[in-house]
Amino acid sequence: MKALILAAGRASSLIPFSGSRAAPMVKLCGRYLLEETVSLLRQAGVADVVIVIDPGSERIPAALGDGSRYGVSIQYVRQKVEGIGGAILSAEDALRSGEHFLLVYGDTLTRRNIFEETLRSYHEHHAPVAAVCLTDHPERYGNIYMAGDMRITEIVERPRSALGNYVLSGVFVMPRTFLEYLRTSRERPSGSDGGMYDAMARLIEKESLHAAIWEDEWVDLRYPWDILTANRILMSGWSQARIAASAKISSAAVINGPCVIGEDVELRAGAVIEGPCHIGPGSFIGNNCLVRSYTSLGARSVVGFGVELKNCVLMDGSRIGRLSFIGDSVIGEGVDLGAGTMTINREHDDRIIEVGFGGKKVSTNLRKVGAFLGDRAAVGSGHSLAPGSIIAAGEVVPNNITYRNE
Repeated sequence: MKALILAAGRASSLIPFSGSRAAPMVKLCGRYLLEETVSLLRQAGVADVVIVIDPGSERIPAALGDGSRYGVSIQYVRQKVEGIGGAILSAEDALRSGEHFLLVYGDTLTRRNIFEETLRSYHEHHAPVAAVCLTDHPERYGNIYMAGDMRITEIVERPRSALGNYVLSGVFVMPRTFLEYLRTSRERPSGSDGGMYDAMARLIEKESLHAAIWEDEWVDLRYPWDILTANRILMSGWSQARIAASAKISSAAVINGPCVIGEDVELRAGAVIEGPCHIGPGSFIGNNCLVRSYTSLGARSVVGFGVELKNCVLMDGSRIGRLSFIGDSVIGEGVDLGAGTMTINREHDDRIIEVGFGGKKVSTNLRKVGAFLGDRAAVGSGHSLAPGSIIAAGEVVPNNITYRNE
């Protein structure tokens, strides 16, 4: 069976990171999310992969190549028509006639292998399958209703109220006939998401669609704080430390728990590393730094004297100035934070933090949220960033000078 991964398009709500990468190309713990997906497919016994990418993008093919290092064969297809349905139809020539295929949304992540469970359900029912799960925000997704025999009877696209029901998790086993339902649905004015929901309704009516219930952790990278959830899910399964032989670690540094420390990392005296955490190759951790659990540092990160990092993601090549605190935050590639930068990660009354998007507030459903800085942003020394702050890619915030030499 072939796997079809949808990796084109960029979630506008994933700002400030969506402008430079699709969600599947967010890098966590030294790997792109898409690499994790491909590896899990291989573990599930799928070795033939088709990836739908943006028409002009070369980033994904450059990163994953032909798939041989993951033990799979990868074929790339350029998306020709917008929408999920359009992405699937763009890959029609790459799918074998008469066969079922594993359809995967490339912006989701699970703690265990959801593909194994979905394929097991397919072989049990000998019929199309949709993996479903529970979420704190069912109003954001397609809600499903099912009968006692696990047959899905109805799908409601993004209901206005939270129904507390199971939602589609972005993994399906679909028959080749689904392409015909998609083609017909796209010709109807009521079709949404490129006709995807209408096509699934036709599949339920004319054939069947069974639910494969996923009861473990699941995240869809829709908003920037979802990156932190994905990072935690990846690290939660770690059980032991892995430290490269070339790492230079001071005898006065302390490492506790399952930490991954890459090649040529330097840890100075007084640094304390609490796992699980990941420190990418070529990174520098200065004297008396505290790197707390669920922190992921990309390659060539520089962390100055006395910095505290907590539950955060730093992408490749970012620099944190001395005596800073970065908590519950995501820092893009090549970001420069000046000395004394503080990300305030909670409100004084401990309320749920909301983040502004396009003039409206979106609830994070979290009481601790820091800041989100796009690639190559720069923040001068002495700043305090409010909970949920978003700094655009390339934005420069001058030094916070309280008394000027004028």
